[in-house]
Amino acid sequence: MYSRAYVERILAATPTETERAERTARAVAYVRAHLREDLTEDDVRDARERRAAITAGQVGSRR
Repeated sequence: MYSRAYVERILAATPTETERAERTARAVAYVRAHLREDLTEDDVRDARERRAAITAGQVGSRR
C-alpha cells in the first residue's frame, strides 16, 4: 500500500495539461529556431499521432 506522502509527491510531480501544453510549445519553438525552421503544424500533429500509436501499442513490437 502506498503512503499518503508518496501519493502526494507523485501528484505534485505530475504536470498539468496546461504545463504539458506549455512544454510542448517551448519544444516546438526550439526545434523551429535551432533544428528545422520548416517544421509545420502538420508535422507536429503527425508526431503526436505517432507517439499516441506507440503508447497504445499499435506501432512497434517488443522483443
